[in-house]
Amino acid sequence: MKQALTTEHPTELAQKERRTLVRVALAGVIPLAAIIVLFTTDVPIGQPHLIYRYSPWWVLRIWPALVAVLISVPTACALFAALKPTCRRRVPLAVCAIIGYIALVVWTLFAPPNYVEQHVFNLESPSHDGAFVLESREVSSVNLYVSETFYKRLALEPQDMRGRRVLSNPPGTTILAVLCRRAVDASPSLKGWLIDVFDLEAAQDPEKRDDFAADMALAIVFTMIWGCAIIFGYRLCRLWMSPLPSAAVALACVFNPSTVDFTPGKDPAQLVTVLALAWTWMAAYQRKSRQMGCAAGVVVAFATMIGLIHMWILAIVAGATLWHSLKKESSLRSWITCCTLPATAGAAVVALLAYLTLDWNIALTALMTGLKYGRIQENVITDPLYWTLVGLPMFLLFIGPMLWSQLLTMRRDTVDSPAVLGRYVLTCTVVVLTFTYLTANNNETPRLWMPFIPLLIVGMALGRSAFRARSARSRRVCCVLILLQLFVTVAHWSLMDVRESEYRLSTGRMFD
Repeated sequence: MKQALTTEHPTELAQKERRTLVRVALAGVIPLAAIIVLFTTDVPIGQPHLIYRYSPWWVLRIWPALVAVLISVPTACALFAALKPTCRRRVPLAVCAIIGYIALVVWTLFAPPNYVEQHVFNLESPSHDGAFVLESREVSSVNLYVSETFYKRLALEPQDMRGRRVLSNPPGTTILAVLCRRAVDASPSLKGWLIDVFDLEAAQDPEKRDDFAADMALAIVFTMIWGCAIIFGYRLCRLWMSPLPSAAVALACVFNPSTVDFTPGKDPAQLVTVLALAWTWMAAYQRKSRQMGCAAGVVVAFATMIGLIHMWILAIVAGATLWHSLKKESSLRSWITCCTLPATAGAAVVALLAYLTLDWNIALTALMTGLKYGRIQENVITDPLYWTLVGLPMFLLFIGPMLWSQLLTMRRDTVDSPAVLGRYVLTCTVVVLTFTYLTANNNETPRLWMPFIPLLIVGMALGRSAFRARSARSRRVCCVLILLQLFVTVAHWSLMDVRESEYRLSTGRMFD
């Protein structure tokens, strides 16, 4: 059949596209506009016993924010030019884009005012990622900790526990903190470099200076791991999308207000395992690859050492692909033989190695932590119901422009097999979020739901032609979204003090 000819004049088409881009941009800035209004009117964000504070040093944050914008614009332009089909200087432009992204990742570490004090505060605070650091200082033997000590801690009553944040997760992050500390202690040159770069000589106590050096080493590791998550996000998107849309979606999965506000930290860093799990499982299903299925199992096993949230991620991708396979003839068999069985084998191999080398029973640790989670978090699960309802608006303020633009201005206009799979991913994610919203701790939805943002974004994007079509219009939409994602995220960051580090440091209240 011949394609119907359009009767619209080129000028009218150009005007229509401009209107579309304006609508996309306006939808994307809604969460930022809301944050600005709340900031100027000093309306608290959150619940009475947990408020996400605004930065008392927001004036000082303007200048590093401008630096990020200066990095972002040429980075986005280089990426757009490098991925243009007719580009003749693809490699140097791509290198420029990669360098720009690395610069943005490094920027998140050095951008906060008095960044050393802020990161050290976070990594010394029992209510933040410091819970893992403080726990790691008491670990003399990793084998003994993962095989006995952690279980003894879990057996305590909640009121007797020390570090509920530690016991709400498997001990993987604690072990990472142990390894960072040992690396710093074992390498005088590394310790000296950290002390010089971060000007830690001001700490007169040598023991404190060593602690701060190890803290900053962990902060660097957290930031690097988080930055690397974009690689797996890009590979996930490339299963169905062309390069520029894949880059736009992957950037939104990793670089958004929720992640940047909490970087460096355990929660943004675990996006690397979330996206690695989603990519390997989807690649195994899409390509009918047993090797990728086995890789998915390996990722699941390692991810389970870090956080139980990965079990929900596995449930979403496994459930969505199973649902999709049941709608296709002869696909259920490949789902079992290429995804489920190889993944089980891969996870079993890692679990066996962990048991033989560390006496660490990964499955038992995950089970015991999951069974104890409700008791551990009992005092922070929101009650009454009307305070529970605050969690969702908080999350929507932190998800970033990509999701808002898709929700409000991009209709689902692709109906092929990947689009159907995307709808199933989206549906399964919403079901899981609804369940956790009503039954678990939602005091901190922007942080706790961080791992679900990539699944929401990718699930939506698979049904939008702007991310699936190979057209000039699609490229322009993606370029606008990349710039919007970078600008809104940086502007959002400039206003927030979500860990209260600046508030505590400026008031001197510290750990009370």
